[in-house]
Amino acid sequence: MRVLFVDAMRNLPNYPVMALFALIAPEASPALKEKIEQEFPDDAHFEIADGQFFVIGNKLTTTQVKDKLGIEGGRLGRVAVLRVDNWAGWHSRTMWEWLRNHERDIADAPDG
Repeated sequence: MRVLFVDAMRNLPNYPVMALFALIAPEASPALKEKIEQEFPDDAHFEIADGQFFVIGNKLTTTQVKDKLGIEGGRLGRVAVLRVDNWAGWHSRTMWEWLRNHERDIADAPDG
């Protein structure tokens, strides 16, 4: 089976939305955390647990988040970047408050 990946939104830098992304690593990675804090400063990221983060990106696709962080080739360990469209569950109050504080910023974003 052949798989073709196309990032159709790559050439649309002015796509006017904020999107929520989850970054999932199997364990803590100080290098990943430092890069996230650098590229998504202040309140644009939230550390869920060791190796697990939310980031909010303006006009970004999952591929662009991956590229922005330099995840390519395992330089920061194994990391998956997922766009999050909705959520439910049981977790810390601070996580739910962070999500609630950013709900208005988060809109549908392009796949990729």
